[in-house]
Amino acid sequence: MKKYSYLIVLLLIVLVILVFGNHFLKQPNQNTDRHIFFAMDTFFEIQSNEIVNWNKVLKQIQTELALIDDQLNAYHQNSEIAMINQNASKEPVKVSEVTFNTIKKAIEFGTSSNGLFDISFQPLQDLYGFEQGQYRVPTPQEIEETKKSVNFAYIKLNEGKQEVQFLKPGMKLNLSGLIKGIALDRIVKYLQSEGMHEFSLNFGGNLYIQSDKEETIGIKNPSGSDIITSILVKKGFVSTSSNGEQYFIQNDLRYSHIINPITGSAASSNDSVTVVSDTGILSDFLSTYLYLLPVGEISEYMQDNFPEAGYYVIQKNKIVLSKDQTR
Repeated sequence: MKKYSYLIVLLLIVLVILVFGNHFLKQPNQNTDRHIFFAMDTFFEIQSNEIVNWNKVLKQIQTELALIDDQLNAYHQNSEIAMINQNASKEPVKVSEVTFNTIKKAIEFGTSSNGLFDISFQPLQDLYGFEQGQYRVPTPQEIEETKKSVNFAYIKLNEGKQEVQFLKPGMKLNLSGLIKGIALDRIVKYLQSEGMHEFSLNFGGNLYIQSDKEETIGIKNPSGSDIITSILVKKGFVSTSSNGEQYFIQNDLRYSHIINPITGSAASSNDSVTVVSDTGILSDFLSTYLYLLPVGEISEYMQDNFPEAGYYVIQKNKIVLSKDQTR
């Protein structure tokens, strides 16, 4: 979620009205209310045919997103995560309960993925030039040196004081692999508390569907504009990680902003992974982790840990592995 100029944001608003990120939902019928606005440098969309107080609902959604932005968005220069990145190598940084617990949960995900999901990946992403858009392939020596500052094991949490500290210099946290899922979890909980039963949400390509019938979602080819396959979702969160959004190509090899924190490589054998699960944060974590995982290890991991979740893996413009979600 990079910072865009005002002109680019306006152009994106127009595009969003026509295209829904990585997915394509059915067009709303004449009785469906549809609202789109920008938040956290991406778009948020809600559709529902229920009669609600839209002024109240939209105001609360925007309030929730603004709070998440202030707490968890590394690209927001005054957020708690930004404050951690600026100061935690020098001294412990006290944060809100939400930020502390989110980092704690992210470390749990890191442990369960044997380090392949790591919220301290940012120095490696910077090394490839994604932060400033000045793309380059670093040398093996540069990667090895930068990896010294990438390891969630170097994040020290003080539960009693609710403080975060880095044990290595040069560390940075980035929750982009979880933040949209976290936001959807909060907003779904709020909408359900308001008595809403049928609605769909799209937050920068992350989806939530709650319907009385199965809705069709298209999974886009990450290297084109065509739809590779369509899936049916009646109720669930959908997250996609791919090399089709933020990437550069050098010597015919595609380098993505999703970095392997263990090897330091920005190239994956998978082009796209879509996950459908019961929570937004889990879908976000799994799509990122499975994108980095060799395809031969995905089925066993998912069967052992999340047998109810669905997943769809794309390589070279085709589905190479899939499992529909079970409900």
